[in-house]
Amino acid sequence: MKWVSAEPFLLSHIMERLYSSPLMDKVNKQIFDYPPQEVEGNTYIVVGESDVNQSEYSQGLSETIIMTFHVYHKNLNSPEKATRYTKDVVTWLKFWLLHPVDLPFHISELVKLESSQVINDVDINVKHGIVTVRYKMRHKTLNN
Repeated sequence: MKWVSAEPFLLSHIMERLYSSPLMDKVNKQIFDYPPQEVEGNTYIVVGESDVNQSEYSQGLSETIIMTFHVYHKNLNSPEKATRYTKDVVTWLKFWLLHPVDLPFHISELVKLESSQVINDVDINVKHGIVTVRYKMRHKTLNN
């Protein structure tokens, strides 16, 4: 049987959740699902890579979707504050990501933080937060 992946629907749901969250104010409304050419302000979030693995079974299909989120922040005046601010944004990002997801044709069986870190970016003045979340999605069937 052919199935439509939950990944694009999950991405849309996550973007809508982030756009409607107070996190938008912390990042000056700079949340993207692509690497921006230019940004306003010193902080932005990119909903980045995803990896999808499907498991078909007799009654349906489940998918494990691992999504990576990036937070970038620059503070030339105070690098130690840049690290703290980036960690704060990462903390709130995790808060808004780690919720069950119920989509029209898919439901989450598991939402789990895989990893979270803040590192120096290639530009030493930029802090780079990386959050990786595992979503195990099950395709809804006529019985549910």
